Amino acid sequence: MKTALCPLFLIITVCFCKAQSPYSEQPKIAVFDIDLMVRALPEYKIVDSLVVIYENDTLGTEYELLQEEYKRLDSIFLNHIDKLTGGRDKFLDSINERKKNLCFSIIYWQQYAQKKDSIKRRTLSDPLYKRVRIAFFKILS
Repeated sequence: MKTALCPLFLIITVCFCKAQSPYSEQPKIAVFDIDLMVRALPEYKIVDSLVVIYENDTLGTEYELLQEEYKRLDSIFLNHIDKLTGGRDKFLDSINERKKNLCFSIIYWQQYAQKKDSIKRRTLSDPLYKRVRIAFFKILS
């Protein structure tokens, strides 16, 4: 019985070792997130501070201008509608159309501001992305 079990044990051990060897020879796979690497660079703090300044100065001012323009068009519209006696006025229709466009811009301001913010951030961090891409390709080669 021992003589039958020894060769059987030896065969199972050899098969187990052969079955494990292809897994140890497989190439290793890694994920390289370029955005994460760019955000980890110390120079990215400068980009963050410039984007905050852009948000406060440009986007805040633009939002205030949109609101003031909407109020101005609304007052023009209300003044002309009081003077209107009969039919529709082309001037009044154009004012109303412009007012609607401004209203939608104000309503969807959050999405608009995020889009402009991401464009500005990408523009400012473009040299950092180039550096990370060059380093990544050096690692690959």
